[in-house]
Amino acid sequence: GRRIARAAERYELDLAADRIVPVPGDLAVTNLGLTAGHFDELARTIDVIHHAGALVNFIYPYSELRAANVTGTRELIRLAGLYRGIGIHYVSTTAVLAGFGGQGVREVTESTPLAYADRLCMGYIQTKFVAEELLRNAGRAGLPVSIYRPLDISGDQRTGAWNTATEMCALLRFIADTGLAPDIDLPLDFVPVDICASAIRYISAHTEAAGRTYHIASPKYALLSFLVDRLRQHGYAIREIPYNEW
Repeated sequence: GRRIARAAERYELDLAADRIVPVPGDLAVTNLGLTAGHFDELARTIDVIHHAGALVNFIYPYSELRAANVTGTRELIRLAGLYRGIGIHYVSTTAVLAGFGGQGVREVTESTPLAYADRLCMGYIQTKFVAEELLRNAGRAGLPVSIYRPLDISGDQRTGAWNTATEMCALLRFIADTGLAPDIDLPLDFVPVDICASAIRYISAHTEAAGRTYHIASPKYALLSFLVDRLRQHGYAIREIPYNEW
Protein backbone atom coordinates (compact mmCIF):
# COMPACT_ATOMS: atom_id res chain seq x y z
CA GLY A 1 0.00 0.00 0.00
CA ARG A 2 2.82 2.40 0.88
CA ARG A 3 4.55 1.68 -2.44
CA ILE A 4 1.37 2.53 -4.34
CA ALA A 5 0.88 5.73 -2.32
CA ARG A 6 4.48 6.82 -2.93
CA ALA A 7 4.17 6.14 -6.66
CA ALA A 8 0.90 8.10 -6.83
CA GLU A 9 2.55 11.05 -5.09
CA ARG A 10 5.62 10.91 -7.34
CA TYR A 11 3.54 10.91 -10.53
CA GLU A 12 0.92 13.36 -9.23
CA LEU A 13 -1.94 10.88 -9.48
CA ASP A 14 -5.20 11.19 -7.57
CA LEU A 15 -5.99 7.56 -6.79
CA ALA A 16 -9.10 6.27 -5.01
CA ALA A 17 -6.96 4.44 -2.46
CA ASP A 18 -9.97 2.90 -0.70
CA ARG A 19 -10.76 0.96 -3.90
CA ILE A 20 -7.27 -0.58 -4.19
CA VAL A 21 -6.50 -3.88 -2.48
CA PRO A 22 -2.78 -4.70 -2.81
CA VAL A 23 -1.85 -8.38 -3.12
CA PRO A 24 1.89 -8.78 -2.39
CA GLY A 25 3.39 -11.52 -4.52
CA ASP A 26 6.23 -12.38 -6.87
CA LEU A 27 5.89 -12.83 -10.62
CA ALA A 28 9.03 -14.96 -10.70
CA VAL A 29 7.78 -17.90 -8.62
CA THR A 30 5.03 -20.52 -8.71
CA ASN A 31 1.50 -19.29 -7.91
CA LEU A 32 2.79 -15.70 -8.30
CA GLY A 33 4.26 -16.02 -4.81
CA LEU A 34 0.80 -16.56 -3.26
CA THR A 35 -0.42 -19.43 -1.15
CA ALA A 36 -2.27 -22.12 -3.05
CA GLY A 37 -5.50 -21.07 -1.34
CA HIS A 38 -5.12 -17.40 -2.24
CA PHE A 39 -4.21 -18.26 -5.83
CA ASP A 40 -7.31 -20.44 -6.05
CA GLU A 41 -9.51 -17.71 -4.55
CA LEU A 42 -8.33 -15.18 -7.12
CA ALA A 43 -8.96 -17.66 -9.94
CA ARG A 44 -12.55 -18.04 -8.73
CA THR A 45 -13.38 -14.39 -8.04
CA ILE A 46 -11.57 -11.83 -10.21
CA ASP A 47 -13.18 -10.56 -13.40
CA VAL A 48 -10.29 -9.35 -15.57
CA ILE A 49 -6.49 -9.25 -15.55
CA HIS A 50 -4.42 -6.30 -16.76
CA HIS A 51 -0.83 -7.53 -16.91
CA ALA A 52 1.79 -4.78 -17.08
CA GLY A 53 4.24 -6.31 -14.62
CA ALA A 54 7.79 -7.12 -15.72
CA LEU A 55 11.40 -6.95 -14.69
CA VAL A 56 12.69 -4.23 -17.03
CA ASN A 57 16.42 -4.25 -17.67
CA PHE A 58 18.19 -3.63 -20.97
CA ILE A 59 21.47 -5.25 -19.89
CA TYR A 60 20.44 -8.55 -18.28
CA PRO A 61 20.29 -11.58 -20.58
CA TYR A 62 17.11 -13.54 -21.27
CA SER A 63 18.01 -16.13 -18.63
CA GLU A 64 17.97 -13.50 -15.85
CA LEU A 65 14.61 -12.05 -16.88
CA ARG A 66 12.79 -15.22 -17.88
CA ALA A 67 11.34 -16.05 -14.45
CA ALA A 68 9.53 -12.74 -13.90
CA ASN A 69 8.62 -11.95 -17.49
CA VAL A 70 7.89 -15.34 -19.02
CA THR A 71 7.12 -17.67 -16.12
CA GLY A 72 5.06 -14.92 -14.47
CA THR A 73 2.95 -14.62 -17.61
CA ARG A 74 2.56 -18.40 -17.72
CA GLU A 75 1.32 -18.39 -14.11
CA LEU A 76 -1.22 -15.68 -14.92
CA ILE A 77 -2.44 -17.74 -17.86
CA ARG A 78 -2.79 -20.70 -15.50
CA LEU A 79 -4.73 -18.57 -13.01
CA ALA A 80 -6.99 -17.20 -15.75
CA GLY A 81 -7.79 -20.62 -17.14
CA LEU A 82 -8.14 -22.53 -13.89
CA TYR A 83 -11.94 -22.22 -13.65
CA ARG A 84 -13.63 -19.60 -15.82
CA GLY A 85 -11.46 -18.21 -18.60
CA ILE A 86 -10.65 -14.76 -17.21
CA GLY A 87 -9.69 -12.19 -19.85
CA ILE A 88 -6.02 -11.12 -19.89
CA HIS A 89 -5.00 -7.71 -21.23
CA TYR A 90 -1.23 -7.77 -21.66
CA VAL A 91 1.00 -4.72 -22.09
CA SER A 92 3.88 -5.61 -24.38
CA THR A 93 6.07 -3.30 -26.49
CA THR A 94 6.54 -2.51 -30.18
CA ALA A 95 10.18 -3.49 -29.66
CA VAL A 96 9.13 -7.12 -30.24
CA LEU A 97 8.96 -6.10 -33.92
CA ALA A 98 12.64 -5.13 -34.06
CA GLY A 99 13.57 -8.39 -35.76
CA PHE A 100 11.55 -7.38 -38.81
CA GLY A 101 13.70 -4.28 -39.25
CA GLY A 102 16.85 -6.35 -38.87
CA GLN A 103 15.52 -8.64 -41.57
CA GLY A 104 14.81 -5.72 -43.89
CA VAL A 105 11.01 -5.79 -43.59
CA ARG A 106 9.86 -2.17 -43.81
CA GLU A 107 6.23 -2.44 -42.73
CA VAL A 108 4.26 -4.54 -40.26
CA THR A 109 0.69 -4.26 -39.00
CA GLU A 110 -1.15 -5.30 -35.87
CA SER A 111 -2.09 -8.57 -37.58
CA THR A 112 1.42 -9.48 -38.79
CA PRO A 113 2.49 -12.74 -37.07
CA LEU A 114 5.56 -12.31 -34.88
CA ALA A 115 8.79 -13.56 -36.42
CA TYR A 116 12.59 -13.25 -36.42
CA ALA A 117 13.12 -13.80 -32.70
CA ASP A 118 16.71 -14.71 -33.53
CA ARG A 119 17.29 -11.11 -34.66
CA LEU A 120 16.40 -9.69 -31.24
CA CYS A 121 19.60 -8.82 -29.41
CA MET A 122 18.19 -7.75 -26.02
CA GLY A 123 17.08 -10.20 -23.34
CA TYR A 124 14.19 -8.02 -22.19
CA ILE A 125 12.68 -7.82 -25.67
CA GLN A 126 13.15 -11.57 -26.09
CA THR A 127 11.10 -12.20 -22.93
CA LYS A 128 8.29 -9.96 -24.18
CA PHE A 129 8.32 -11.82 -27.52
CA VAL A 130 8.00 -15.19 -25.76
CA ALA A 131 5.33 -13.93 -23.35
CA GLU A 132 3.28 -12.67 -26.30
CA GLU A 133 3.50 -16.06 -27.98
CA LEU A 134 2.43 -17.81 -24.75
CA LEU A 135 -0.63 -15.59 -24.60
CA ARG A 136 -1.37 -16.03 -28.29
CA ASN A 137 -1.28 -19.81 -27.86
CA ALA A 138 -3.58 -19.52 -24.85
CA GLY A 139 -5.91 -17.41 -26.96
CA ARG A 140 -6.01 -20.07 -29.65
CA ALA A 141 -6.96 -22.54 -26.91
CA GLY A 142 -9.92 -20.38 -25.93
CA LEU A 143 -8.63 -17.94 -23.29
CA PRO A 144 -9.79 -14.33 -23.85
CA VAL A 145 -6.60 -12.39 -24.60
CA SER A 146 -5.66 -8.91 -25.88
CA ILE A 147 -2.12 -7.61 -26.44
CA TYR A 148 -1.17 -3.93 -26.38
CA ARG A 149 2.10 -2.66 -27.88
CA PRO A 150 2.83 0.96 -26.93
CA LEU A 151 5.61 2.94 -28.55
CA ASP A 152 7.91 4.94 -26.24
CA ILE A 153 5.73 5.97 -23.30
CA SER A 154 6.42 9.59 -22.39
CA GLY A 155 5.22 11.89 -19.62
CA ASP A 156 1.66 12.86 -18.81
CA GLN A 157 0.60 15.44 -21.40
CA ARG A 158 -0.99 17.61 -18.70
CA THR A 159 1.51 17.47 -15.83
CA GLY A 160 4.67 16.26 -17.60
CA ALA A 161 5.22 13.63 -14.87
CA TRP A 162 7.45 10.97 -16.41
CA ASN A 163 9.21 7.81 -15.30
CA THR A 164 12.80 9.05 -15.29
CA ALA A 165 14.18 5.49 -15.26
CA THR A 166 13.24 5.00 -18.91
CA GLU A 167 15.69 4.65 -21.78
CA MET A 168 14.42 7.84 -23.42
CA CYS A 169 14.88 9.89 -20.24
CA ALA A 170 18.45 8.58 -20.05
CA LEU A 171 19.03 9.78 -23.62
CA LEU A 172 17.61 13.24 -22.86
CA ARG A 173 19.72 13.59 -19.75
CA PHE A 174 22.86 12.48 -21.58
CA ILE A 175 22.30 15.10 -24.28
CA ALA A 176 21.57 17.80 -21.71
CA ASP A 177 24.56 16.91 -19.48
CA THR A 178 27.11 16.62 -22.30
CA GLY A 179 25.76 19.34 -24.55
CA LEU A 180 26.15 16.98 -27.50
CA ALA A 181 23.50 15.38 -29.72
CA PRO A 182 23.86 13.05 -32.73
CA ASP A 183 23.10 14.68 -36.06
CA ILE A 184 20.69 12.03 -37.32
CA ASP A 185 17.05 11.96 -38.41
CA LEU A 186 15.92 9.81 -35.48
CA PRO A 187 12.10 9.63 -35.25
CA LEU A 188 10.75 9.95 -31.71
CA ASP A 189 7.60 7.89 -31.47
CA PHE A 190 6.10 9.05 -28.17
CA VAL A 191 2.74 8.19 -26.65
CA PRO A 192 1.89 10.15 -23.45
CA VAL A 193 1.36 7.85 -20.49
CA ASP A 194 -2.14 9.18 -19.75
CA ILE A 195 -3.21 8.63 -23.37
CA CYS A 196 -1.70 5.13 -23.34
CA ALA A 197 -3.53 4.19 -20.13
CA SER A 198 -6.81 5.66 -21.40
CA ALA A 199 -6.51 3.77 -24.69
CA ILE A 200 -5.92 0.44 -22.94
CA ARG A 201 -8.77 1.12 -20.53
CA TYR A 202 -11.18 2.04 -23.34
CA ILE A 203 -10.26 -0.88 -25.61
CA SER A 204 -10.41 -3.42 -22.79
CA ALA A 205 -13.83 -2.13 -21.67
CA HIS A 206 -15.43 -1.84 -25.12
CA THR A 207 -14.06 -4.73 -27.16
CA GLU A 208 -14.02 -8.46 -26.63
CA ALA A 209 -10.62 -9.94 -25.79
CA ALA A 210 -10.39 -12.16 -28.84
CA GLY A 211 -6.68 -12.46 -29.50
CA ARG A 212 -6.22 -9.08 -31.17
CA THR A 213 -3.10 -6.93 -30.93
CA TYR A 214 -3.24 -3.16 -30.65
CA HIS A 215 -0.41 -0.75 -31.49
CA ILE A 216 -0.68 2.37 -29.32
CA ALA A 217 1.05 5.26 -31.05
CA SER A 218 0.80 8.95 -31.81
CA PRO A 219 -0.62 10.01 -35.19
CA LYS A 220 2.76 11.50 -36.17
CA TYR A 221 6.33 11.55 -34.90
CA ALA A 222 8.90 14.26 -34.24
CA LEU A 223 12.58 14.10 -35.11
CA LEU A 224 15.35 14.22 -32.52
CA SER A 225 16.38 17.62 -33.89
CA PHE A 226 13.01 19.01 -32.76
CA LEU A 227 13.68 17.81 -29.23
CA VAL A 228 17.18 19.32 -29.33
CA ASP A 229 15.66 22.66 -30.35
CA ARG A 230 13.25 22.46 -27.42
CA LEU A 231 16.17 21.85 -25.04
CA ARG A 232 17.92 24.93 -26.47
CA GLN A 233 14.77 26.98 -25.86
CA HIS A 234 15.00 25.92 -22.22
CA GLY A 235 18.55 27.22 -21.90
CA TYR A 236 20.69 24.19 -22.78
CA ALA A 237 23.61 24.75 -25.13
CA ILE A 238 23.50 21.71 -27.42
CA ARG A 239 25.88 21.05 -30.31
CA GLU A 240 25.04 18.46 -32.97
CA ILE A 241 27.90 16.24 -34.11
CA PRO A 242 28.14 13.25 -36.51
CA TYR A 243 26.55 10.11 -35.09
CA ASN A 244 29.74 8.01 -35.12
CA GLU A 245 31.59 10.72 -33.22
CA TRP A 246 28.76 11.05 -30.73
